[in-house]
Amino acid sequence: MVDDLLDVSRITRGTIELHKQPIELHEIISRSIETTEPLLKERQNRVDIQVPAEGLAVDVDRDRMAQVVSNLLTNAAKYSDPGSQIAVTASRRADTVVLRITARASSIAAASSSSNCPRRNLRRAAGMRAWTA
Repeated sequence: MVDDLLDVSRITRGTIELHKQPIELHEIISRSIETTEPLLKERQNRVDIQVPAEGLAVDVDRDRMAQVVSNLLTNAAKYSDPGSQIAVTASRRADTVVLRITARASSIAAASSSSNCPRRNLRRAAGMRAWTA
């Protein structure tokens, strides 16, 4: 949390150092899932990854991008019902890679809900410049 606040301060002042390099998006997602795995297990979330292992290389700072994806996965787990499915998908659109992390309520939780509240659905998209050789 403190590191995140320090990062925001660095970004605001324009003093953050980014070490951009080409990397497959799947590698970043795998690293982020490892980071958030304890919370995902605690909340009994199922993660469905629909991202190819190769072909979606992005030119990003590996650590910062992993931090962004971890934050999105954490939010999906925290703000969805326990047992919900979290879908991670990515696709290429021209020279952009689109990443989506979506949480859907579990059918058991949705069926047992006593109120008519709309199903919580978290959608996040991060557009990144694609790197091509």
